[in-house]
Amino acid sequence: MDNLRAKAKQLKDEGAFIDAVFVYEQVYQENNDKWIWWEYAYCLKKLGRHNQALQISKGLYFREKAFKYNNNLLAWILYEIYFKNMKETYSYEEVIQLYNIALFVSELELEKNNSPSNRMFLKTLRILKRDNSKYENEMYKLLNKIDYHKLSTEPGTYIDRKGNVKEYQSDKEMYYAYKTKVLHNKEKYDECIVCCEEALREINAFHHDNDIWIKYRKALCIGKTGDISKAIAELEEILIIKTHWIILAEIAKLYQIAHDEKTALSYFCRAAITNTPPRMKVSLYYDMSSFLNNIGQVQLAYLHLLFSINIRSAEGWNIPDYVVDLMKVLKKREEENIVKIDILKKYWISVIYNELTPFTGNVIDIHKNGKFGFIKHENNSYYFKTDSVVSNSKIRKNDRVKFCIVESFDRIKSKTSTEAVYITVDNTKKNS
Repeated sequence: MDNLRAKAKQLKDEGAFIDAVFVYEQVYQENNDKWIWWEYAYCLKKLGRHNQALQISKGLYFREKAFKYNNNLLAWILYEIYFKNMKETYSYEEVIQLYNIALFVSELELEKNNSPSNRMFLKTLRILKRDNSKYENEMYKLLNKIDYHKLSTEPGTYIDRKGNVKEYQSDKEMYYAYKTKVLHNKEKYDECIVCCEEALREINAFHHDNDIWIKYRKALCIGKTGDISKAIAELEEILIIKTHWIILAEIAKLYQIAHDEKTALSYFCRAAITNTPPRMKVSLYYDMSSFLNNIGQVQLAYLHLLFSINIRSAEGWNIPDYVVDLMKVLKKREEENIVKIDILKKYWISVIYNELTPFTGNVIDIHKNGKFGFIKHENNSYYFKTDSVVSNSKIRKNDRVKFCIVESFDRIKSKTSTEAVYITVDNTKKNS
C-alpha cells in the first residue's frame, strides 16, 4: 500500500495525472489519509473530471473542515462546474443554487491568496443584478463577503464591431456601483455616503456613467439624512453633466420637501418632458399627480394619474393599489378614459417657460448628422441637441424658435458651457 501511495504521488508530481488517478483509485478508499484524498481529487480536477473531483473533495471536507488545501480545491472545483462558463439566462432555482454555493464558499477556511471566492461572488452578483429588486438582500450579503481590497482596478477591454478597442468597468468599479446602489435602496444612508466617497477616491477613470450615479446616490443619502439644501446643490451639479429624468425628479421631490412648490413643479415638468419613453416614467406621472393634488391642482393631478394608468393598461401591467386609491380621491369621471401626451406636454412646456426665462432666436446651422446645431439670439449663438426640441415640429435651418438656456458640460473640451434646451418651433411664421 505504501508503495502504491508513493507511486501515485510521484506520478501526480510529474504531471502524469491519468496514471496517477489509476493508482489513487486503488488506494484512497482503504486509506483515510487526507492528503491521499486531496491528491486524488486534485488529479481528477486536472483531468477535467470535475464531478468526480467534487465527490471526493466534498467527502473529505465533511471529515476535515479545517483542511485549507482541500477547501481551496473544493472552491475551485465548484467554480469550474458552476461559475466558469456562465449562461445567458437562469431560472429562479438556478440563481438560488449559485447564491447558496457562493455563500457556502464564503464560509470555508481558505488560503486567501489562492481562492476563487471573489470571482464567484462577482459573477453571482452580475446574475442577481438582472433582477436586483428581487435579490437585493442576497446582493447585500454577498457584497459584504467580498474582499474588495483585492479587486482589480484595471478596466477590461473588448473589440467592438468596427474593430475599435473599448473599455468596460473594472471589478472594483463594478463592486462600488453595485454596493452603493444596494446600500441606498436598503436605506443605509450613512454607510452609503461613506462608500460613495470611497469609490470616488479609489477609482481614477469611471465607465458607464458610474461616477455620475454614485454621486447621485450620495446626494440622495445626504437628503435622507436631513441636509436638503446640500442634496439639491449636489444633484444640480450632476445635472450639468447629465440631464436625466430621474435626477430631475429627485430634485423636484427635494424642493417639495423644502416647501418650494413652484420650483418643485418646474423640475417635475422638466423630468416629464425628457425624451425617455413614457413607459419608463410611469412612476413619475404618479408622483406628479400626487404632488399636483397636494397643491390643489386636482384636474391636472387627475390627468397625470389617468395618463399613468393608460400606460400601465397598454403595457399589460397591474394597477397598484396606491394608484387606485389616489384615483378614488380624485373622483374619476367615467367619460374621460384616455389622455394624450400632447395635452400634458403643452402644460409641461408652459410651466418650464414660466420658471426658466425663455428666449427667441433663429436656427443658424444644423450639423449634417442631424443631431445638433446652433441657435442665434441677438449677438450670441447657442449649441443645441435636436432631441432638445419639445414641440412636435421638426427643426430646420432658419426656423424661428423659443428656447431656454441652461448650464451644461462640454465633454470634448472638458469644461462647463451653456446649451439651448426646451426648444419649440414657431409655427406661426410657417403658416403665415
